Amino acid sequence: MKSTCLFYIAYFQIKVIFKNWAEPNSSVTFFIDQRQWVSLIHIISMFKQFILLNILTLLLISCKNNWSKNNLSSKRTIGSNLHIETYKIFSGGAYGGDMMTDYLTDSANFRFYVGTFDNAHEVYTYECKVDIIFITKISMQEERIPYNTKVVKKIIERKAIDLNFLRKQNKFN
Repeated sequence: MKSTCLFYIAYFQIKVIFKNWAEPNSSVTFFIDQRQWVSLIHIISMFKQFILLNILTLLLISCKNNWSKNNLSSKRTIGSNLHIETYKIFSGGAYGGDMMTDYLTDSANFRFYVGTFDNAHEVYTYECKVDIIFITKISMQEERIPYNTKVVKKIIERKAIDLNFLRKQNKFN
């Protein structure tokens, strides 16, 4: 609110300055004739349009949906009629790994969002025991010692999911 008020105050001050500068009785106007004044107004108007167009373009570019579920990367079966669907939601290209997201589903009763991971150094592991699935997110970092590379694994997150509860909810997210 405060910045908006300051903007309007500055805008009206500039408007008053230009209005006073353009008045025919002003001593400043004898340096500029009517055609030059129209040209100056046109240049300012074009500059405003250029700035507005750039701002709108930046807004449209920044609204890109990186979390789309259109790019199915893989589908694995982990139990009887249970699947893990892995989607690529962002490609790192030459600069890094891809961002992936996993969903646990039985394709008929539920679809459960497991999480997002960077496939360059993170992975989800699944262990199915009767009606409970244990999900573990593991980070793998390399310690580079000359002539000897060692992989260090850390557990980032653990979850236990009850399949009966998911089936009762009948939720697809």
